[in-house]
Amino acid sequence: MKRIFTFLLSALLCTVVFAQRPTGVVKKATDVVPKIDGVIDAAWTAANKYNIDKNFQAEKPTVGAVGTTYWKSLWNAEGMFVLVVVNDDVWFPNWADGGGANSWEYDKLELYFDTNYTLADGLGGQTGTTGNRQIAPDPIKGAVNGELKTSDVRGYMVQYAYKVTGGAYVVEYFVPWDAIPDKDGILFDKTATMGFDICVIDREPGDAGRKRANWANIGAINENWGNMDDAGYLTFDGADALTYVDVITLTDGTITKDNGTLQMTAAILPANATNKKLKWTLKNGTGTAKISSDGLVTAITNGTVKVKADAIDGGWAESNEVTITISGQVIDKNDIWNSMNLIQNWNFNGGKTGDWPTSWGGWHDSGGMAQPTAVPAIADGVVVIKTGLATDGAAWHYQLNQTGFKAEPNVPYTLKFKSWATASAPCVVDFESTGSNDLYSRYGTSTDANAVGGGSEWNYTVTTKPTWFTMNVVFDKMVETTGQKLQYMLSLSNETIYLDSVLLIKESDRILSAKQLSNNNSLKVYPNPVGKGNILNVELASMNAKVAVFNSIGQKIMEKVSVGNIAKFDVSSLRKGMYFVRLEDGTTQKFIR
Repeated sequence: MKRIFTFLLSALLCTVVFAQRPTGVVKKATDVVPKIDGVIDAAWTAANKYNIDKNFQAEKPTVGAVGTTYWKSLWNAEGMFVLVVVNDDVWFPNWADGGGANSWEYDKLELYFDTNYTLADGLGGQTGTTGNRQIAPDPIKGAVNGELKTSDVRGYMVQYAYKVTGGAYVVEYFVPWDAIPDKDGILFDKTATMGFDICVIDREPGDAGRKRANWANIGAINENWGNMDDAGYLTFDGADALTYVDVITLTDGTITKDNGTLQMTAAILPANATNKKLKWTLKNGTGTAKISSDGLVTAITNGTVKVKADAIDGGWAESNEVTITISGQVIDKNDIWNSMNLIQNWNFNGGKTGDWPTSWGGWHDSGGMAQPTAVPAIADGVVVIKTGLATDGAAWHYQLNQTGFKAEPNVPYTLKFKSWATASAPCVVDFESTGSNDLYSRYGTSTDANAVGGGSEWNYTVTTKPTWFTMNVVFDKMVETTGQKLQYMLSLSNETIYLDSVLLIKESDRILSAKQLSNNNSLKVYPNPVGKGNILNVELASMNAKVAVFNSIGQKIMEKVSVGNIAKFDVSSLRKGMYFVRLEDGTTQKFIR
C-alpha cells in the first residue's frame, strides 16, 4: 500500500508541474549499444534529440546556434547511455594555459539525476545520498581524443569519453543504475519519472567567470548543484511494470577460521520478481564483521553479528534478521587498519598525477592564498600537500577530504593520524556534513581541549617531527540528510604538510586492539645530525626489514633491507638539510645531514 500511495502522490505532483519544464523520452537500446568513445555511432540514430539552449540566469555561453548543442540518451537493463554534443568555439578546460584550480569553472559537462519518487524536494546534486546526484568527471589532459575513462560513483564505475575537435567536443557516458539509486537506496523504477538535467560550462580565455547552458534549469531557484527542482523530466520508453519481491528468507551461519568468510544467500519470492538484487546490512554485536554489497561476510572479531537484506526494487520487502556466530579470530594490524578503519585508502597508496588521492577529494582556492599551491603529490604512502597562507587568515582555502564513510550515531570514535611539515604549521581537521538540511554542520561532539566549541572540529599544530595526533568524537548531531565528511583544512601557513596513516575507528574497537595500535615498529636513528663520518645508522625492532630515506619533499632517494635489525646508509652524497627514514609500516624519524 505504501508503494502504491507514494507512486500515485508522485504522479499527481508530476502532473501539476510537468508543464513548467522540458520533458524527454529515453528509448530502450536495441541489441547494439553505443560504444563509449566520443564517436556518434549508428546506435544513436534511434535516440531522441534534445537541444541544450537555455542560458543559466544572465550568463551567455557560446555554444552555437540552437540545435547544434544537444543531448541524446538510451537505456538498457544495466544503465543509461548519454551523448552530449557541444558546439563550442574555444576548448578551454581548467588545465589549459591560463586556466585555474577549479575544473567546474572551465569547459566541461555536468549531468544531474533525481531518482526519488517525489522530485520537487528542494535537494540538489551535491546531496548524492538523498536520490539527487551530480555526475561530472573532469576531462583529463592528454585524454580528450575519445579515450575510455571511468569515474567511481558509490563504488560503481561510470564510463565516459571526451573527444575534442577544434573548440567543439562530444562526450559519451554510461551510467549504471546502481550508481543512481533513490534516497532509500532503491534502484530507479523505469516506469516512473526521473528528474534530469545537463549543464554545459563554457569559458573563454580572459573571461572573469564561467557561463552555463542547461537543458532545463534557467536558475529561477538555484543551480542544479544546490537544488534540482527546476530540472527537466525523463520517462523511459519500453519499460515494463515491475514484479516486486515480497518475501526474503535468510538462514543463520558460522565462521570459524581467522579472517574467514561466509557467503549469505537468500530465498526470494515470487520466483519471477523483476529485480532480485538485495541491499545487505550487518549489525555488529558481541563480535564484529563486515559485509560486501553482494552479501559476503568477513569476520574480524569473535562473537555474534546480525545480518539482514532488503529489496531495492521499491517494494520495501525485508528479510528476517539472522545471527552469524564468529570464532577463531586473531586481531592484527591488518584488521585494524583495513577492516575496522572507516577511512578508505588510509595509507595513500592510490592516486594519479594531477589528481587527488584515490577515495579522497579536495579543493584549493589559489586566489585566496598568498603562495602558489597544488593538488597533493603522493610519495610512498604519504600525501605531500603544498599549501599557502590564506589572505583572510581562514583555514578552508585548502581542503583535503573524504566522504561516503558511515560512522554510527551516538557511538564514541577515535580519529588518529600522523603528520609533519617543513616548519611549524597550524592546521584544522573536522567532521562536517554535506547534507542539504545540515550543510557544513559539525555533526559531532568532543571533549578534547583543542576541539572548537566542543564540536567535531579541532585545531592542531604540526612540526618537523612526524607526530601522531588523536581526536575523540561522538556523532550525536546526525539528521536524516547528514552526509559524512572528514576534512583537513590547511591554508594557515605557507608550509609543505605531510599526512600519513589516517584511522577512524570505534573507541570500543580501539580499546580491543590497543596493544596492536601501540606496537608500532620502534626506530632509532643515529648519529643525528650525521657527523663527518657520513654514515647513518638505523636501528629497528624487527629483523631484515625494508628501510627507506626520503628528502624533505617526500621523494625516496635511498632504500635497503636491514641486516638483522640494523641498516647503515652512506649519506655523503646528500646535500645538507632535513631528511626522513621511513619503515614499511609508516614509522618515520627525521634526521639532519
